[in-house]
Amino acid sequence: MTASSSERRGLVMGDIDTRPAPQQRVWIAEFPSMRVEAIAPFAQLPSIVRQVFDISAGPGVSKPMSANTRYVRIITEVECAMSTEGVTVAGIILPRFHVEYFGVTPGMVITVSPI
Repeated sequence: MTASSSERRGLVMGDIDTRPAPQQRVWIAEFPSMRVEAIAPFAQLPSIVRQVFDISAGPGVSKPMSANTRYVRIITEVECAMSTEGVTVAGIILPRFHVEYFGVTPGMVITVSPI
């Protein structure tokens, strides 16, 4: 099956955008170390792994953290709850578009549920 001409050339003025609406995504960046200077933690870029998953249809689960990951930076596009113990709404509340840092262990997975 071939792509339509508008799919091949991208959308132009006057085209109807039939792409799905923006999703409720979770963005996770994994880091091997973290420095704390003054009052703010920060990580050395680039991250070693980046994950993005959608929670529009319900809870989402990250891939297991890599062997070198010790810290994650999480941003969510919607208010949600995060847990490392499975699907829950009683986990840590994450406000939308607010950066959070957490210490993790290799192989850990993070479950995020919209609230």
